[in-house]
Amino acid sequence: MSLAAAKAPHLFSDGSSVRVLSFDVKVSNEVTIEMAINIQKIKEIVETDDFRIQPLTSKFYPIVGLINLRSKSIPVLDLNHFLTGANSESFDHNKNLRIIVCEFQKLQLGIIVEKTHKIKQFDNSRVHKLPDVVAGLNNNIFNGILEMEGRFIKLLDIEYILTMLNVDIAPEPQNSIDLTLNKKKILIVEDSRLFQKKLVNFFSGKGAEVMVAEDGVQGLEYLEQGVFKPDLIFTDIEMPRLNGIGMIRKIKSNNSLKNIPVIFNTSISNQGLIEDIVSEGLGEYIVKFDEFEISRALKKLLI
Repeated sequence: MSLAAAKAPHLFSDGSSVRVLSFDVKVSNEVTIEMAINIQKIKEIVETDDFRIQPLTSKFYPIVGLINLRSKSIPVLDLNHFLTGANSESFDHNKNLRIIVCEFQKLQLGIIVEKTHKIKQFDNSRVHKLPDVVAGLNNNIFNGILEMEGRFIKLLDIEYILTMLNVDIAPEPQNSIDLTLNKKKILIVEDSRLFQKKLVNFFSGKGAEVMVAEDGVQGLEYLEQGVFKPDLIFTDIEMPRLNGIGMIRKIKSNNSLKNIPVIFNTSISNQGLIEDIVSEGLGEYIVKFDEFEISRALKKLLI
């Protein structure tokens, strides 16, 4: 199943909507959990009768095996490990399965699901943060909830799953750039607590003054109300209420704000989206988190 047409960059044009694919994960004979993921992070959907899972030993669990997708080895993950504490002995390699192949941070990972539903588009106002009591639980693999037809659908946090698997999604840079920001003011617009912390540490460590907004609405309010007057805006794209592209479009239409340099920092590695952002003059684009590329963009825009 190809998602190429559904992943067209224009889906982010107004900044106030999000398109997701919802899916079911069966956790027991009686219980199925419905989840969703932004389609910009989905490469394709495959069936195991077409792509047989080549098993790995139990020490790799919850990675249960690999599929060969056009001569590329894609690891396949059993979400039940995080949902129920399941172990490798409970996984049945002989069962026909559906796999959503996700792509982010230039990495690919397959997640096993029971059933996929239709792609739907929703207003970002329907995306909410998890209640603090839930968000603070160990092994919480969700980063939000979506109101869908009178029920709540959990939004899967792929980046957090990778950190739980000890995959370093913010590796040490292979190269380095000597960069001092000399009290430059940076507005970070990012809803992920993990990346908020990484970015604050990164910018503060280079001498910058930082302020964090948790989504595009809050970032826009800080700017329009003069709460913080940044030398640069460093923003995620996927955020509730108003995403990064929608926020920057509004900023570019404001004469007093339009000249502030912008860096988009996101796990979405969609080449068409990157080209649209750059060609429209919205800002620089970096697949997060790459300190070398961030430093190079900062040096270009601020030094």
